[in-house]
Amino acid sequence: MSGRSKGKFKIFLSSSSNFYFNILLGFLEIWRVVISMYIVLLTMLIAACIVLFFCGYYVAVIRLRLGKNALLFAPIVIALFMFNVIMALVELSHSPNWQ
Repeated sequence: MSGRSKGKFKIFLSSSSNFYFNILLGFLEIWRVVISMYIVLLTMLIAACIVLFFCGYYVAVIRLRLGKNALLFAPIVIALFMFNVIMALVELSHSPNWQ
């Protein structure tokens, strides 16, 4: 069989094998997009949870060292924002575009 090189793949000129090979490449492309979207969503969710954890940690540190102070508002506001980001990411995960 004669074939031509297209990127990493060698496509043969037989009509039936070319048809099935193109279907396989289409499915691989879909899975690549799905997996990359899943990784992005999961990374953002993990980062938001880590920031939320450290906001609680810094609230405890500020209360321990300074008592009740106006500086407590900064990590609390960031924690509220991160909670909203987490809820938005969970809602995005239910969307068909992210699955």
